Amino acid sequence: MDKDLKEAELKIQLENKFYFSLTVFRTRDEVISKLSNQVADLKMKLYDLEKRSEKAINSEHLKVKSKILFLLSMNDELSLKDIKKVVKTSKHWLENVIESLVKNNVINYNNKNDMYFLNF
Repeated sequence: MDKDLKEAELKIQLENKFYFSLTVFRTRDEVISKLSNQVADLKMKLYDLEKRSEKAINSEHLKVKSKILFLLSMNDELSLKDIKKVVKTSKHWLENVIESLVKNNVINYNNKNDMYFLNF
């Protein structure tokens, strides 16, 4: 009788642990699924934002200063050469605008790698 009682208790404990671990795994899978969906949504939003920004940069209605700021907001750092590729204006005017942005502490220049970046 004692042996049957212990077996029944062990069976109950094993069932409880099984159902608990099953719940943990289901919860873990739900969390992973939710995070995966959020990552996918963020990637789509980032892609949309990049495409909209590219359209704004390529617009003829924006001033040179605005285009530079848009470019630097989309990229961590850019060289003068990279900026020239996108911003269609004279070299002299582009350098003057960049110089004024640096002077006003809107952007900074990294001498080591010859790059401009937004000043936060």
